[in-house]
Amino acid sequence: TPHHTTPRVQTLQHLVVNDGTAIDTARVARAAPCISMPAVGGVRVHNPGLSVPRDGWEVDQPPLLPAWVVVLIVVWALFSLVGQTAWQRRLATVGVSVGNLSVAWKGTLFNRVLVRLVVIYPAALRAWFDLGAVVGAVTLVVAPLLLSYLLWTSVARWFTAAVAAPLGPPVAHADGASGPKSQHGGGTIQLVPMVPGVTVPMAHAVYLFWTLLINGVLHEAGHALAALGENVRVISCGAFVSLGYPGAFVELDSHQLRSKSPATQFKIYTAGIFHNLVLFGLGVAALHALPTVLSPWFDHHSGRAAVAAVHPQSALASSVATRDVITSVDGTCAVTSSVGFQRCVERVRADFDLGITGFCISPHTFTPVAANPQCCAADHDTTPVGPAAAATDEAEGGSRLCYRSGRGSTDGANRDYACLGVRHVFRVSDGRCHSKAECRTGDVCIHHVGESNMTRLLRIEIEGRDDSVLFLGHPLELLRDVVLTDYARKRQRGRSTFSAWLWPPNVEQLLGYFVSLSAALGVLNIVPAFGFDGQHAVTAAFELTDLSMTQKAVAVTAICFVCTGLLVANIAVVLIGLL
Repeated sequence: TPHHTTPRVQTLQHLVVNDGTAIDTARVARAAPCISMPAVGGVRVHNPGLSVPRDGWEVDQPPLLPAWVVVLIVVWALFSLVGQTAWQRRLATVGVSVGNLSVAWKGTLFNRVLVRLVVIYPAALRAWFDLGAVVGAVTLVVAPLLLSYLLWTSVARWFTAAVAAPLGPPVAHADGASGPKSQHGGGTIQLVPMVPGVTVPMAHAVYLFWTLLINGVLHEAGHALAALGENVRVISCGAFVSLGYPGAFVELDSHQLRSKSPATQFKIYTAGIFHNLVLFGLGVAALHALPTVLSPWFDHHSGRAAVAAVHPQSALASSVATRDVITSVDGTCAVTSSVGFQRCVERVRADFDLGITGFCISPHTFTPVAANPQCCAADHDTTPVGPAAAATDEAEGGSRLCYRSGRGSTDGANRDYACLGVRHVFRVSDGRCHSKAECRTGDVCIHHVGESNMTRLLRIEIEGRDDSVLFLGHPLELLRDVVLTDYARKRQRGRSTFSAWLWPPNVEQLLGYFVSLSAALGVLNIVPAFGFDGQHAVTAAFELTDLSMTQKAVAVTAICFVCTGLLVANIAVVLIGLL
């Protein structure tokens, strides 16, 4: 995606103004309402059913991939030139090794804890990992099929984009999807490398780090416990951070492992991904239980929608805050949910496209006093404020705009403009209009002078605030820059220490990473590709057959070659898409 240039904005009193810089509506349609749940190097699940703040703002960040590459090259060069130092040798005595772009620890510190668990709960752990073997067998078959599906859909998207490109930009729907609704009726899965600052926002790096660390530790704990339960010695355990990504490992006695039956080996090899899939299930359960757990402090789907996040570079950032409850858009469309907010903006945009951007107002309220559009200029020769607006100017805090009616003044002086308080116009208006024909008999249709085919004056009502937020810009910028959640702080409880510290969208974001990464680690590790758990699992599975040794070796090698090719092809498609 090309780097986005933030429109020049200014804030006048409580009037949020965008100067009308051209906006790529096709790009907004893609980025704005897409609620995404990121996943492992991995899988990104787009699910409009979750009120998780989208990470589409990454397209507004500088392209950090070249920066990452430069940093990695510099660090690698420094380590290569310096070589092993005295402090590295001292760290090695306690099991810590520091290498090029990585740091690792290995030891036997946790061996006793693992052995104690196996001694205390032998039967329970045996049954647990027997279940894991069944789950692993099913996943071993499903994983290659899923990779094939992902590759097929990625290629299909390429062809669809190539065919649709000459037809113009996609159309944004009220549910936030772009393109035909039938193509986006449910969640979609994509294989996307999780690179902070490139494919996920830098602010999510903490979520990514801890989710990967927890999954890695419990994955390896599964291998270790399953091995100890079958009398296979665990030589050491360890953890590492490489290229900024955490992980874990266990070292098993390979001679003892190979001496076990193929079924036992299969159980040990699939124990790790079984734990990842269990974590996936726990994460899904936690997401569903979150509204109940947080119900003492927050309402959920209660007819109120709060601001989950505002783009920091948006003109609205100074007027709309996180946790603000938006009650209506333009005073005519009530906001009762996050999806309802999208529909309200779409409704406003539909009127905008039809040119319905003016205000029906009584001629007694609008008295033209100027003959040119600089009617609000401080140094204008003519009285800059119309009679009706003058009485309300002080109450409006000085936020005024120049309006035109197109009817001329009654004294024949060719005056067509008046400077009116912005909030006063919204207060006395009887509705929106394109021309006088849409107004009541006797009323006039006025338009603010700064209006263009890319801007519209909108009013956003916020719960608990007497003054509404007035926004001058393209309606779709609201969808691009403001994310709403169906969680809202309970009215009767007010602001508590707990509700101020805990914000449900952040918890949902963390759980979203946890769910997606756990599922992706479980599925990808069981793929029968070279170097993955799946390679060892499929080898053990073929050992259970009556095929000859040569036939087994040929079958395993062929399967691993095909699955490795599928994995590489999926990654290549994604990387090409990022260029």
